[in-house]
Amino acid sequence: NRPTGTYPIRELTFRSLIHHDDPSKWRVIVFGQSFYPRIDSATGIGCCDGKITSWDQALSPTLRNVIKNVLVGEGHLRKGDKVGYLRSKLRELDVVQPMDWFQRTIE
Repeated sequence: NRPTGTYPIRELTFRSLIHHDDPSKWRVIVFGQSFYPRIDSATGIGCCDGKITSWDQALSPTLRNVIKNVLVGEGHLRKGDKVGYLRSKLRELDVVQPMDWFQRTIE
């Protein structure tokens, strides 16, 4: 009895958990708290907006912070670096586009 307009659709809810049968191997679990008002944005992967197909598009603060913190953790950025530098670093490192990046994080 899920209300109409609830996204992601039931089949995509917790999509990232479907690929893993051994939770003891998980290193991080990310839950998105904000809902997506469009079905094409709600991918079932926390913080991943399906409408974003390129790092050059306007990114939500959450998405921007997720990818930025990954690059900070890997030593490619500093915490104070701005979004323009983040985008140039993503190009320099030849990071796959957002949907592919999120898909690879759950495989």
